[in-house]
Amino acid sequence: MVRRVFRPHWLFILAGLALFVAALRSVPLAETWAVLHRLGPGQIGLLVAANGVVLLTFSGRWWLILRAQGYAVPYHRLAGYRLAAFGVSYFTPGPQFGGEPLQVYLTSQREGVPVAAAVAAVALDKTLELLVNFAFLAAGLAVVLALQGRDLPALLPPTARPQAIAGAALLLALPIAALSALWAGRHPLTAPMAVLARRARRGRAGLARLAGVLHEAEAQVTAFCRGAPAALAAALAVSVVSWAALIGEYWLALWLLGAQPSIWQMVAALTAMRLALLVPLPGGLGALEASQALAFVALGFSPALGVALSLLIRARDIALGAAGLGLASALGTAGFRRHVMPANKSDDSMLRGQEVMMKQNTTARFGPLQLGIIALTLATALIHFTLVFPSPLFILNGLGYLALLAALYAPVSALAPYRSLARWALLGYTALTVILWLAIGLRAPIGYINKAIEVALIALLLLEGQRR
Repeated sequence: MVRRVFRPHWLFILAGLALFVAALRSVPLAETWAVLHRLGPGQIGLLVAANGVVLLTFSGRWWLILRAQGYAVPYHRLAGYRLAAFGVSYFTPGPQFGGEPLQVYLTSQREGVPVAAAVAAVALDKTLELLVNFAFLAAGLAVVLALQGRDLPALLPPTARPQAIAGAALLLALPIAALSALWAGRHPLTAPMAVLARRARRGRAGLARLAGVLHEAEAQVTAFCRGAPAALAAALAVSVVSWAALIGEYWLALWLLGAQPSIWQMVAALTAMRLALLVPLPGGLGALEASQALAFVALGFSPALGVALSLLIRARDIALGAAGLGLASALGTAGFRRHVMPANKSDDSMLRGQEVMMKQNTTARFGPLQLGIIALTLATALIHFTLVFPSPLFILNGLGYLALLAALYAPVSALAPYRSLARWALLGYTALTVILWLAIGLRAPIGYINKAIEVALIALLLLEGQRR
């Protein structure tokens, strides 16, 4: 049982939680709350509107690529698919990746885009995204190195500068090399997959089919780069617009929290945040909070500003991630068998077995254990709704509980493939809430009661996970 629960990736999560607690405990709670209390309902609404604009820009590159391929998928549906993929990526180690297979699946199953074309569009979209992201990181590090001692304090010691330059160059080189190889007609993904298929002892046929799909997808990326350079340039321009919107949202959040950093100070702090998100932890847990606290101290601001800003970002991303998981569940997997045809009878038997398991999981078996989980989740959600009403952070926390509970138990066939993910997401969400309270929570009777409820909820979720 211990081996099943404590898997290697939990070591990274525990390290992230430790870093998270250390970052929060480095600043007095009263100072952090004083910064957050500057935000009223109007300011929260303004931030939500700004984030909505940012989210909409994220799908523009993908939409342009699909249109250039000849598939006119409505923009609002792609935005929904992108949000669903974000939910998967955010709650799995490494927030840069994770949801791309879901993007391929949704465009293929729901929009009729051939699998190879869907893979090509998502792969090119991700490559361009990484190219622009890493270009910003390289530019941010260049700004920090160039302006140290002038417009910026000494953020990096002289001994760390060569490593910073080398790291930035390596990050920028990876997507450039991948895009250049695809443009030249190379197959950077097919070749290693084909080798893996030849050497695999199990699943060789499946890996060979995957290598074939990747080969076709890479050929389509090559044709796109060579045949539609204007669309490629437009997709890169959309990436730049998305980054401008991100910078604007970051500046708006700082301004509403009462800070007025210079443009270079803001670039340095934002660079630290984006570097923290490269850490292989769900949502950069702990690394995000530590990066902002340390960055703002180094820039001459109060560490409470960095912690408050990171908590605001964390609340936003958890709410979006929970919404994404709920949307992924609602979109469902109907028609999967129609789009992924088995190659032989053994594969057909395997798919039928998977369908039986999905049908068994469609409506969860309700007993005392499940009723206990539902009751405890509703109880802690209600407490968060009413405890400091109308605090936006507590309301979002309560909504997160309800969204994850719905993803776990709602009697919808589309939810079947995501039951296990929803269970672990609810468990991690509850554990994070407990850790937050231990770090900065107020010690009041209702707080102790609520933590007892949440600890019991974690125990029941672990027990249910073992029984399934």
